[in-house]
Formats: sequence, C-alpha cells, structure tokens
Amino acid sequence: MTWLTGKPKRVISLRWPEDDSTGILKALERKYIPLASFPYSILDDQILRAVVNTNDNPTSYIYLAQIYLAIANNDDQVTFNVCSVLPSLTIALRIHNWDGTITNETTTHAQAAYGRLVVQGDMIGVSISSGEESDPEFGLDGFPPATSRVDYDYGARDRAQFDAPFGDEIVVWNWKIGSVNHVKIPQDEMAPLMHEGNFELVDQAFIALAGKVSSSFGTPSALLKTFSLSGDFTRTFSHGQNFEMDEDLDVIALSSSAMPDDILVNYHHRGSRITIIKKDLLTDALDIQPDSSDPDNLHMMRSHRNYIRTINGGVNAYLPAVCNNRVLLGTQISDDYGLSDFAIGQDVTREVFFICDFDQQRCSALINTSPEERIKLEEQIKSDNDVAQVTVVQRNYYTTIEDDADMEYPQFQAPPEWEEHLVDLWKIQEARQEGDSETPTLEFDEGPDEMKNIPRLAFTRSVFCLPPDVNNKDWKLDQFALSLCGIIYVPGFNERGHIFVFEE
Repeated sequence: MTWLTGKPKRVISLRWPEDDSTGILKALERKYIPLASFPYSILDDQILRAVVNTNDNPTSYIYLAQIYLAIANNDDQVTFNVCSVLPSLTIALRIHNWDGTITNETTTHAQAAYGRLVVQGDMIGVSISSGEESDPEFGLDGFPPATSRVDYDYGARDRAQFDAPFGDEIVVWNWKIGSVNHVKIPQDEMAPLMHEGNFELVDQAFIALAGKVSSSFGTPSALLKTFSLSGDFTRTFSHGQNFEMDEDLDVIALSSSAMPDDILVNYHHRGSRITIIKKDLLTDALDIQPDSSDPDNLHMMRSHRNYIRTINGGVNAYLPAVCNNRVLLGTQISDDYGLSDFAIGQDVTREVFFICDFDQQRCSALINTSPEERIKLEEQIKSDNDVAQVTVVQRNYYTTIEDDADMEYPQFQAPPEWEEHLVDLWKIQEARQEGDSETPTLEFDEGPDEMKNIPRLAFTRSVFCLPPDVNNKDWKLDQFALSLCGIIYVPGFNERGHIFVFEE
C-alpha cells in the first residue's frame, strides 16, 4: 500500500566502505568524475558499481551492495564491498554466485561497447561497434559518441583512443543455452538513426533501440526502432517533428528487474515528455502499417492511442526508472503549482518526483471501485500519509509539445458535455496552481462512460514524499533509481546513499 501513498515505510543507509583495501576510492577523491561515467547496475535489489583503475594495467573493481539482505535482516545500513576484480578492455559476460564464484561466462570481440548492460530473464545484451564503417550518406560516424563508451575515461589525456566508427550491433547472450547473437542494427535510408546505445530487450525475440533522425536528414524527430534478433522484422516509430534538434532525446528507461515488464518507457523530449508503450506494439503481435501521411513511411507513435501514454516529465537516463510496471518520473514545477512542499532543488530547478503505476490489473482494481469504496480508500491513504496526493488516470489524452490533446474522440467530434468537462478540468488545474483550490488526497480522472470499454493505458500517479530528515534540496533525479524494494538515492564517492523501502 505504501507504493500508492508515496510514503516509504523506512529508510536504509547506503555507504561506501570506510576501510577500502583497494585504494581506488581514495585515488578517485582527487579527480572530478561525473556520476554517469562509472556505471551503477541495479538489478533485483542488488547494486553493482564498476570502478576502473586506468593505470598501465587497467582493472575494473566491482562493488556489490545487497539490499534484500538488509531488508530481510531489518538492518539500518548497507555497505558496498568488492565482489570481483576484472581486466578492462574485454567484454566479459558472467553469471556469479553470491560469493563471487563464476557459474557461466562468455567473451566476445568488439571495438567498443556503449551504454548499459541490459538483462531480461536468461538474456543479457550490450550495444557494440564491430569496427565496420558506416554508410557515409547516412552521416552516422561518431555515434554513439565516445562519452557513451563503457570504458571512457574523463581524465584521459589522449581521448582519441576512445573513438570508434559507429555502433552497428547489439550482442545478446543467452546464458542458459549458451548462444551469442550479434544482431545488426537495421538502418532506413529515409530516416537514418543516430543512437547512444540505449536499447531494451522487449522479449526473447525483439529489441527496441531509441534514437533520433540523423542531423543531415529531414526535420528533427525522436525515433524508436524495433527489430527482431533473427533480422526478419523491423519497425520505426516517430514521435513527430520537434522545434529544435537538440530537444530530441534517445533514452529508454532501464528496468531494475530481470523479470520482464509489460511496458517500455521512451524519454524523447528533453525535460518535458516521456512515452509509455505497451510492448505488444513493438513486436509482431500486432499487424500495423506505417502512417499513410508520413512521407518517410514511418509509424507515428501518436496514432496508437490504445497502446501508449505520452505525459509530462522525465526519467533518469543512467539509472533504472522502471520496475514491476512502475515508473519513477520527475517534473519541474513553479513555486505556485501547489506541490512546492514536495520539491527537490532550488529556484527554477525545483523538481517533484512521482511514482506512476502502469500495471493494468492494479489500475483496474482501483477504477472499478464503488463511490463508497473510494471514500474508504481515500481515508486509508490519508491515515497512512496525511500529505499524499494520488491520481488514478483512465481518461485518454496525449501530451504534445504545448499542451494535452484529448484522445477520447476524433478531432472536432467530441460531444458538448465532454468539451465542458475538459474546460472544468482546466479550471480546476488553474485554481490549484493559483492556490485557490487544494489537491485532494485521492482523485479519479476518468473518460466518458460510453468510451470506458475502449482499451487504453490507465495509470496511477502518486507524489513521492521524501522523509523530512533526509530531504536534500540539492538532490537531482539523475541520482535516484527505482528498484523492486523501493527508491534508491545512489551516492557519489564520499557520499551516503539512501534506500527508501516501499511495500505493496
């Protein structure tokens, strides 16, 4: 229930070891290292962090923090400890026991590896460069950029050593059956895809890769390409024309569980919009055709209103933001928005975090409650968290660059009473922003009765309420991750992290 209320049950401290025998952490204190440059991996309530020693004998130290043990033992803190030491400059995919012993392993050739390791079930994938040159007409040289390489050293004097032609493959290892598949990323001559290695294993047979139109082609647009491991299927979705090329993003939110989610989250518009997609749309489960109005023969994401949600907000580009069909979302607010008490940051950078739940069974259970049951539920939520703000959204809309567009009826065909309802919703929102109306503990945003049987992607939105004793106004979304157990504030070096534990 605490997931719905937005208030964690308890907080566990996350620490680096005070006496680190490797000496690598002490050496890193003296140089600036962006958080994203040393990858965290958060999976099934375990946190791994690779720390690279870039001397004459490059070595990667793998630190492990086991959250689930701390929760089971009711501990108040978790400490990172070295669980493995690996040679750098080699892609080694391994399955470990808890004590660090190896149960399965494979290696593969690559000129470079990019982005993050992706895990789903028995499959592990990573984006690589095979070393082949790209088609010069596509303008893809330099993508992914060198800073996306997993071995990129921000302190290196000779950064040319990290250059690579372009990322043209995704390697997928099925550790259970021992297969290694080098999957070529398909390119479309009408819309060449620039990417930074942000992909997801949709299921056992399909991959989704986020990107944007090559700067030498057409108008700015974020893209999402899906293709099969076998190479016989591909679809390219467009989020539509953007105003500025540098406003397009190519982020696919990472999941922190090896168990597959029903959704994929594409963060495609800087600072303001994400799209949540039912995975059926990204495979051959649905027989759909490219949008007839698109000159490049692309699928327009907005045309599939029953399978997507485009809403305001952003997600972490480097740490998991998806787990168990939930999404950790951040949005910037102004001081008069009515959410200032929950905000992180100062002045124009103030952010509020939301826990959005796209599990359709959990959402349906709430939507199908009676008026009396809703009153009791609101009382229970308020009893557990007196500052809770929970919205159950069933109404179908699409957030454009400028505003929300109604998707319940075709354009200009909505009945007058529905148009009046939308105006009333706008007035309520304006009153809350002006401080003339309070936001209730629980509210339902529902579609018209005659449309309720039409499939749509419902969701709940709960404000994440940070405990006052750990609320730091300097925290940013890029240091928060979503996990099975809760929400994790991951620490930089010499920092203390926090694990905010939630329960169903």
